[in-house]
Amino acid sequence: MMMRLISTTLAILAGAAAHAQQSSWTAFHGNLASTKFSNAHSIIPDTVANLERAWDYRTGDVSGGSGSLPKTVWSATPVYANGTLYLGTPLYRIVALDPATGAECWTYDSESMLEPLTQPALKNRSVACRDSGRTGICEKRLFLGTMDAELHAVDADTGPRCADFAEGGVLSVNQWNQVNDVFPFSLLQPPLVVGDTLLLGWAGMDWEYTVAPPGNLLAIDARTGDLLWDTSFIPPEMISRTGTANIWTAMTADPDLGHVYAPVSSPSPIY
Repeated sequence: MMMRLISTTLAILAGAAAHAQQSSWTAFHGNLASTKFSNAHSIIPDTVANLERAWDYRTGDVSGGSGSLPKTVWSATPVYANGTLYLGTPLYRIVALDPATGAECWTYDSESMLEPLTQPALKNRSVACRDSGRTGICEKRLFLGTMDAELHAVDADTGPRCADFAEGGVLSVNQWNQVNDVFPFSLLQPPLVVGDTLLLGWAGMDWEYTVAPPGNLLAIDARTGDLLWDTSFIPPEMISRTGTANIWTAMTADPDLGHVYAPVSSPSPIY
């Protein structure tokens, strides 16, 4: 049933994209303002009943958890950019599709560790897209996070890793986990792309440990993977007693004001 629902949803999105006035849906919530709004004028209450399935695509990345593969959960919002529909899968792959036909353009496999380190199941909420406005390899790039806190950068046109980002296209974010490092980070939500900056939060097993890494917001150079700055939300005098207060879901940015709005979770232990 889950795979059928996913297939139907993608078909509806593809049909909407073909008639929409806007040219992209580049972030988890549509745009930097997180409006979740599409100006697809052809889809209104009077016409929505006329939608028909145009195509379907099945990733195959699904598990009930009864075998050697852990259980998976589908949490991804497709991203439409660069004339392409991009999916992040629960097995930490990227699938690029032709939105008109559903034909597979290319796939990328992060070859990530498939263990539910911080969550009950494997999940991925989406990918993020950054377009420099120039032409060339990796001037348009996608970012995919994994359960073991690796951030992968790949070329949005053809799918190979961007060699100039971090270590051959892969950034280990756990290198900045310096408090109680038995508590691993997970990158389940894609970064928010603001110009050349990636704004990145993380998820963790915040019900398991009392003392955990203090939740922080990481700003990373989208070209190099260098850490630009980070800020924490736990007072320094409390770090030895608690932790998390992290950002595990989507953020919003206003480039005109120069502000980012971050939904911060509760400190540990959350129960």
